[in-house]
Amino acid sequence: MNDNITMRLDILLKGNAIDRETLSMTLKIDDLLKSYDTIYRNNEQYEMFITHIAMMIQRVKNNNYVNEVLDDDIYDEIKKCLSYKEAVDILEKIEGISNTILPESERRFIILHLCNLLERGCNK
Repeated sequence: MNDNITMRLDILLKGNAIDRETLSMTLKIDDLLKSYDTIYRNNEQYEMFITHIAMMIQRVKNNNYVNEVLDDDIYDEIKKCLSYKEAVDILEKIEGISNTILPESERRFIILHLCNLLERGCNK
C-alpha cells in the first residue's frame, strides 16, 4: 500500500473519524482496486479517493448519509463516459466488501471518481 494512503487512513483512525472495521474494509477495497490495471493509482487523486471511501463507509455505518445528489444532467454526462460500466461493476464490488448497498447520493459520487480514475488510467 502507498505510504501516503497508510498515513491518511492512520490519521482518520487516530482521530476517530473511522473505526477499525472501516479501516479493514477500506484496505480490502484498496487491494481490489490494485487488481485493475486500468485504474491510475499513483497520484493524490487516488489517495483522496481511498480517503473518501473510508469516510463514506463510516458515514453509512453511522446512518449519516450525504444528502446532496449529483444533478441528473451531470450524471447523464457521466453515464456517457467510456468507463461508466466498469465503474459501476467496481462500485458493486465495493458494496460487497463494505457489506452495504449505498444510497444513490453516495453511488453517484463514487462512480464519478471511479470514471475519472479509469479515464486517467487509460491515458497513462
